[in-house]
Amino acid sequence: MKNGMVRFISVVLILFLTVYAGWQTYRFFFAGYKTETAAGFEVARSITTRGILVRTETPIQQNVSGVVHYLAREGSKFVSSTPLAEVYSSQEEADAANLRANLEEERSLLDSIRESTNTEQVQDLEILNGDITMALTELNRSACYSDPSQAKALRMTLTEKFTRKQLITGETTAQELEERSAQLAAQMPSLPQSSKVYSSQAGYFSRFVDNNEALFIPTMLDGLTSSTIEELASREYPYNNEAFGKSVTDFAWYYATTVALEDAALFVPGTQVTLSFVGGSHTPVSGTVDRLTEEPENDRAVVIIRSTEISSDTVSRRTASIKIGFSNYKGVRFSKKALRIVDGQKGVYIKAGYDIQFRLVDIVYTGKDFYLSRMEYNSESYLNMFEEVIVEGTNLYDGKPLQ
Repeated sequence: MKNGMVRFISVVLILFLTVYAGWQTYRFFFAGYKTETAAGFEVARSITTRGILVRTETPIQQNVSGVVHYLAREGSKFVSSTPLAEVYSSQEEADAANLRANLEEERSLLDSIRESTNTEQVQDLEILNGDITMALTELNRSACYSDPSQAKALRMTLTEKFTRKQLITGETTAQELEERSAQLAAQMPSLPQSSKVYSSQAGYFSRFVDNNEALFIPTMLDGLTSSTIEELASREYPYNNEAFGKSVTDFAWYYATTVALEDAALFVPGTQVTLSFVGGSHTPVSGTVDRLTEEPENDRAVVIIRSTEISSDTVSRRTASIKIGFSNYKGVRFSKKALRIVDGQKGVYIKAGYDIQFRLVDIVYTGKDFYLSRMEYNSESYLNMFEEVIVEGTNLYDGKPLQ
């Protein structure tokens, strides 16, 4: 009885070990692996801050009597021979002059379209449709930013694209455009008498004067602290509606702001950035980190960015919230589950032909559930795009056969 029990237990143990060994052999050689395809990926880097704009600027002294119709656009460059505005004796005359200018612009556009559009170029339709979609998107943004000058320019762009499309598709004819041009000419009011305003100064024009032009100058940047910048950026700077305008006399201007100390590493002096004004023009300008001053005791850092690109935002604003963009992270994306460390080196296993191979990775960005590895084109050692990365599997090693 006792010997029988021993034999039974022995048989059970042998069967268990045989089944276990067979299972492990199957898993080792034949079990499937879950894979994901490595793909190129890009992650945008940006920080939104609030700060102050510092420029070299001077108010333009003009004693104007009458209704002013500005000719110079915000941020446009002017010299002494450039007319900055026209002055009319009444608002009615100013409105009539504005209407005439708008009608002349539309008439000139229609004449140009009629003379330059080749109605046989049907292949241009796809390009025109793309341009129309883009202009509609930009017009919507412009409306959100309350930028009337940009909105007007985009409306003219849409008029041009739509009219060219109608000519090509036959929805309108050159004769109809000529008739429309004649109608616009008939609607034009006579040009009222006006006097033009010039300035002996030169620079970039802005209508907006806040009487702080002599204070916010580049020399104030020396020794600025984070608390000073934040206090200045929180103030209101109302425009002087009685002032004619100002001249920004240096193309270089500065944006002074503060960031958390943990973000200071992004602002290495000399780093190229883009500046997008929140609530302003949709067109970003470029800049360079000019200086960085860390304040460990406040857990803050002072950042000064220098730019030489001029726009309506850069000449008119005293304070602004700006989205600061950096060069994006680019690399090969792979799942965090795939990362392995072999002999102290980070890498992943991939399916390559009939076996498994180990690929090194150089991680440049860590996401929520993925890493980006630096692009190493044509490398046989590092992970590349389109390789099948193993994210689930056991007993992996370089050279292991898949069958």
